[in-house]
Amino acid sequence: MACECAQVSAQTQQERTTLRIALVLNATMFVIGMAAGLWAQSTGLIADSLDMLADAAAYALALLAVTRGLAFKRDAARWSGWLLLIFRRGHHT
Repeated sequence: MACECAQVSAQTQQERTTLRIALVLNATMFVIGMAAGLWAQSTGLIADSLDMLADAAAYALALLAVTRGLAFKRDAARWSGWLLLIFRRGHHT
């Protein structure tokens, strides 16, 4: 049985890079959306920016979970699910 460790490391690095990009984009959109929402006194923009914050939190958890063990990944998935449920509960479209 041959070890494919290099392939796993490369895939993990690609995943981490993708997650970092998604995290930065969502965090940036949160800050811009929140600033615009507060400036325009728009609850719609503020709510949308909070949705971006929830997505950024999920990406941050995923980024932490990529290199961790199975138990951490399971717990991260559970926390991510709870965060999405909490933040989306009041968000009705």
